[in-house]
Amino acid sequence: MIDDRITYFTSANQSWMTAVTQRYKLVVSDKDKPWLIDLEKNPNENINFYTDPAYKKTAEKLQTELLKQAKQYNDPAFSIHKKNFILQ
Repeated sequence: MIDDRITYFTSANQSWMTAVTQRYKLVVSDKDKPWLIDLEKNPNENINFYTDPAYKKTAEKLQTELLKQAKQYNDPAFSIHKKNFILQ
């Protein structure tokens, strides 16, 4: 069985949020551009697939879930840096 859960994390200092599945990680930060990591193809997490057209649907899915959870739980990081966490 494939686990397709999306888990949501935020930093203690409220400077980043991430949505993670078994294969992908989307990180949004107030200090950097969005990062989409393919943990299967890039386990060292040093390649950003965010602008790769082949990953567009994955990025959109993770972004939607991340923002949904941030709003649902009134995440301070989202409240403080909302404009920085809205992805293109």
